[in-house]
Amino acid sequence: MDLEQFYLSIGGNYSEVLSRLSKEERIRKYLHIFTNEDEFIKVEDALRAGDAELAFRTCHSLKGMCLNLGLDELLVKVSAITEKLRPLTIPSDINEYLEDFRDSYYFNIDLIKSLDK
Repeated sequence: MDLEQFYLSIGGNYSEVLSRLSKEERIRKYLHIFTNEDEFIKVEDALRAGDAELAFRTCHSLKGMCLNLGLDELLVKVSAITEKLRPLTIPSDINEYLEDFRDSYYFNIDLIKSLDK
C-alpha cells in the first residue's frame, strides 16, 4: 500500500498532509515514529494508575500528532478522551471512550505498518 492508498483507506486527505509536511519521506518518517511511540499504552497505564494529568497530557500530545499526520478518525476519538480528561479527573465512563479509541488506534497502527509491503 502506498501513502495515497493509506490516506484513502482511513478517510484522510493525503494532499493536505503532503502540503503540511512537504515531502512524502517526511510523512513516512513521522508515521513510523508514531507506530513506535505506543502512546495508547501510556494512556492506559496512566488511567490504571489514577494519574489523570499524565493521561490528559499524553492524549493531548497524541491529538497533535494525529492532527499533523492527518489521522482524522483517530483525532476525533482522542479528542473526545482529551476533553473528558481536561478537568484532570478520571470520569466513570472513560472506558467506553478508551475502547473506541483503542480499536481506531491499533487499526491505524496496523495500516501504517503495512505501508509499502
